[in-house]
Amino acid sequence: MVSAAPTPCQIALVFKYFARFALLGVWFLLSCVVAVTWLPFRWKDPNLGVAYARFLYWGVRRILNIDVRLENGQAVLQTQPCIYVCNHQSNMDVFTICSLFPKRTVLIAKKEIRRIPFFGLFFEGVGNIVIDR
Repeated sequence: MVSAAPTPCQIALVFKYFARFALLGVWFLLSCVVAVTWLPFRWKDPNLGVAYARFLYWGVRRILNIDVRLENGQAVLQTQPCIYVCNHQSNMDVFTICSLFPKRTVLIAKKEIRRIPFFGLFFEGVGNIVIDR
């Protein structure tokens, strides 16, 4: 059975996918470097984590052409303090949660997150908690 050659439209879609993926990687690295430069001035400030999350989401939503809408957001903000639980079904969870962080939010993550260059330092530097599972 002979397979058909990909059409120009299919090739363009594949190129667009990989280009966005590459841009996303560059944006993540750039935003981590910017975030680490903020750290010495606001060490252990959870609001810096929120600012970073919003900054990261700002670029991600433009690169991936996504938008997150929070329904009944006032109810979420009125019930503070609280614990938000994410079941982490895909890597997109990270980007969607970035758009929803209320102020003074800290995260709990596995200790392996420390290994991510720049991001690991920033993650702990804003007061997030790492655990050994």
